[in-house]
Amino acid sequence: MKRLYLSLAALIGSVVLFIIASFAWFTVSEYVNLPWLDFGVDNFDIQYEILESEDDLTYSLVEDISFDSLMPGQTLYYQINISNQQDRFVNAEVYFIGFSDIYSDGTPSTSEYSLKDAIFFTSEVNSQVILNEQLLSNLLIDQTNHETAKISVSNVFTIEPLSTTTLYFQITVDESIGNEYQNLGVDIGDIYISLDQVDGS
Repeated sequence: MKRLYLSLAALIGSVVLFIIASFAWFTVSEYVNLPWLDFGVDNFDIQYEILESEDDLTYSLVEDISFDSLMPGQTLYYQINISNQQDRFVNAEVYFIGFSDIYSDGTPSTSEYSLKDAIFFTSEVNSQVILNEQLLSNLLIDQTNHETAKISVSNVFTIEPLSTTTLYFQITVDESIGNEYQNLGVDIGDIYISLDQVDGS
């Protein structure tokens, strides 16, 4: 009888493990989750890089985008280069997802003030301005949970075969902010690139 219970337990364990493994396969197959950038991988071959500059002249590669330790009136410039490694056209759209208030040391902010009320977003793709000095809090005004909120910073654009398209993005700190915003920052949870094959390609 003991053997029967052990066999039954092993059978149930195997079924549960198979179900968990199946769900994990679907989850992993649908998206690749990378620090600061997620993108669909269904038959797409895409590479990316993020560059940062303080003067819009000299750019260097960075791991992420950090909105802390900023000075009033300061602007940071970014380029997100998205390369299509295949011989067909691809539609893409870039989103920022999840906005949390933090202190410059990275801990969650308990201040009554938020840097989201003092930084402006500007973005451009293919010489088309998408966001033009939009206050971050205004971009999030219709989204109740900022920690899961999503905003598009590019609209849909097409990347030609075997070519690279650059999203130009910058943030500017309101030059009139006072000391109450000192040491405040904003953490963005993810950068997400939505991909879709162009019809007919």
